[in-house]
Amino acid sequence: QDGEIVNVPRNFVIFDDSDQITTIKQALKELRLDDKTFTPRAISSVISSFKNEMVNSADYQKYATSPLQRAVISVMPVYEKILHDAKALDFDDLIIRSVKMLADNQDLRHKWQQLFKYVMVDEYQDTNTVQYQLIKLLAHPRENLCVVGDDDQSVYAWRGANPGNILNFEKDYPDAVVIPLEQNYRSTGNILTVANSVIKNNKKRMEKTLWTDKGQGAKVYIMKASDEIDEAQWTVQRISTLALEKTLQYESFAIMYRANIFSKLFEAELRNLRIPYTVIGGTSYFDRKEIRDIIAYLKLIANTDDSVSLLRIANIPRRGLGNTTINQLKEHADNNNISLFNAFAASNNPHAVEFTELIHHYKEIFATGKDMHTALTSLIKEIDYNEYIYSLYKSNTIAMKRIENVTGFVDTVERFSGDGAIMLTELLERLALNDNPFESKEEHVGVTLISLHSAKGLEFPVVFISGVEDGIIPHKKSVVITGGLEEERRLFYVGVTRAMHMLFLTYTSFRKKYGKSSPSMTSAFIDELPKAAIKYVNRNEDNAMEDDQAVKAHMERIRKILG
Repeated sequence: QDGEIVNVPRNFVIFDDSDQITTIKQALKELRLDDKTFTPRAISSVISSFKNEMVNSADYQKYATSPLQRAVISVMPVYEKILHDAKALDFDDLIIRSVKMLADNQDLRHKWQQLFKYVMVDEYQDTNTVQYQLIKLLAHPRENLCVVGDDDQSVYAWRGANPGNILNFEKDYPDAVVIPLEQNYRSTGNILTVANSVIKNNKKRMEKTLWTDKGQGAKVYIMKASDEIDEAQWTVQRISTLALEKTLQYESFAIMYRANIFSKLFEAELRNLRIPYTVIGGTSYFDRKEIRDIIAYLKLIANTDDSVSLLRIANIPRRGLGNTTINQLKEHADNNNISLFNAFAASNNPHAVEFTELIHHYKEIFATGKDMHTALTSLIKEIDYNEYIYSLYKSNTIAMKRIENVTGFVDTVERFSGDGAIMLTELLERLALNDNPFESKEEHVGVTLISLHSAKGLEFPVVFISGVEDGIIPHKKSVVITGGLEEERRLFYVGVTRAMHMLFLTYTSFRKKYGKSSPSMTSAFIDELPKAAIKYVNRNEDNAMEDDQAVKAHMERIRKILG
C-alpha cells in the first residue's frame, strides 16, 4: 500500500534470488563483462550489502574499496534499469522503499504507527541496518516493542546482519526490560559447559550462562583423524555402531560442517555402509529448472514488462526463437524504447507473435481468478511442457521425476487457492516470499548432513561437527575481517548447542587443499574447551566410549526419550 509515493507501481512484481542472479547475468552481458572474474552471486551479495547499509548511489564510489565492489558500481545502474523496466523490486527494495516512505512522509508515518500499536520482532540479532530503521520508525512514539534474540547466535554478518542492533538495544530504548532466558531445555550439562566456555571468549556480547536440569550427561568427545577420508570413515562407522548397539534411529544423527563442499566424503561413506541420509541445503524446490520455467510463464502472464521471465521462456519449449532472433528483438526494443514483449508482438517473426498471443490468451483466463488449477494445467498441456522435459533427459526416470515436480506444484497451487478465487499476482507474491504453503514436503530420512549456518534453529540427539581446524572453523578469512573471529566463534557455538545428548568434534592431521595434502592445525576453539567436560578418543580405540559408565547410563536415557 501507498507504494506510488516512492514510485512503486501498483502491479509491481518481486524478483527473488534466482531472478536477481539472472538479471545480473543480463547486466554483465550488456556490459560485456566476464561473469567468471566476478560471479553473479558475489555481485548480488555486494548489491544487497550496499542497499542494506542504505548507501546512496552517489556514494557508491566512496564505499567501493575492493575490485569486486568497484565492478558492482558498473553493474548496479544496469541492474536497476532492468528492474525498473520490468516493474520489479528485489527483496531489499521492499524494505528500503518502505523506510523511505515512512521517513519522508509524516502523515503516512503516523498512519502506519497508529495501525501497528504493538511491534514484535523475532531473531532480532539477525536484523540489518535498514530493518533496524524500519522497526524504529514503526515502534515510535509508543515504543511498545518486544524483540526476541540471542546475540551469541548472530551468524549472518556476511549478508548484512548487525549484532550491534541487539547489543545496543538498551541504549536505543532506555526503558526496556531485559529478560535473559538462560535455562536450556535441549542440551545436557557437559554440552552447555563446552558452549559457555567457548562463547565467553567473545568480548562483544551480553553476559549470560546457559544451564540445565537435565544432568551432566556424556562428555563431549574429540577425535583426531589422519585425514579427511579417515574423518569421514570414523564418523560414519561411529554412527553405525551407535545406531546398532544403542538402537537409535538414523534420524537421531546429524553431521555438520563449515561449508556444503565438505559433505561429499560423508555422503560417499554413508552410501558405502548403505545408511540413508538427507543433505540439507541442496537445490531448493523452487530453484529447480522445471519449477522456475512454469513460474516464469506465470510471471510474464501477470506482467508482460518482465523481460527477465520472457527471456527465460521465449524458447522453452523450443518454438523456433533462437539467440540471434531474440537479440535482434532486444535491439529493436532498446532502439525504439518499447518493452521486449511489445517488440515480440510487433515482430515479423510468426513464432514471436504466436508466443505473445499465447501469453495474452492466458492473461485473460487468469484474470478471472477462478479455477487456477485448471488454467495452469491447460497452459502446461498447450505448450507441451512434459514432452519438452522428456526431450531434455536421456533417462526416463529422471524426466518422470521432473514431471512429478511440475504436477506437485500444480496440486499445491490448487490446495493453496482452495474453493475461493485467488489472483495471479497474489499467488506470485506468496511464491516470491516463500510462504509456507509452498514449502517442499519431501520426507526427511536418515542421517542429516547440514552446514552450521543451516543448522541454526534445529536440534538432534547426536551431533558430529567436522573440520574443527584452523582455516575451516574458524574460517581462514575471519582473521582479516573486523569481528570475523567472534562471528566464527558464535557459529561454532550454534553447532555445539544443536546437540541434545551427545556431541562429537573431529579434526584431521592432514587435509587436501588445492589438490595437495597439507598439515592441519587444531582449531583455537578446541583449546578453549574445559578439560572436565571433554574426552579425547583415539582412532583405534573405538570401544573407549562404551566403557564409560556415564555414557551407558545416558544412552539408556536417550533410548527411553526416543522410544
